[in-house]
Amino acid sequence: MTSQILAMVFVQLVAAGLGGYALTLWFLKARNLTVIGFHAVAGLAGIETLGANIRLSDLPADAPARGIALLSLELFGAAVVAGLVSALIGKRRPQLANLLLAVHVVGALAALFAALSFARDVSGA
Repeated sequence: MTSQILAMVFVQLVAAGLGGYALTLWFLKARNLTVIGFHAVAGLAGIETLGANIRLSDLPADAPARGIALLSLELFGAAVVAGLVSALIGKRRPQLANLLLAVHVVGALAALFAALSFARDVSGA
């Protein structure tokens, strides 16, 4: 595995771990904005490293692994929007915010698994 792929996987797993910790705190009604902030930064860094790895890979435009990576980027984008909107409307519309939080979690997990699949295909493992 190249160092770029390892960095991408590491950053995305850190973002997922921080997200899981933030979700645990949310269930305990103990929100921590520092954890949420680091989760957001790590998540955006994970998206950036995925985009860089797509660009740096020598895959042809019609390669299945490239399609999986682009799908992962789209799912990450939807997860970011859902998470941001959920945070913005949380106090005024709690039911909608909870639904968007669920979309955020499911979309991000699906994107993470697609990114890990891309990493496996690119690394040749």
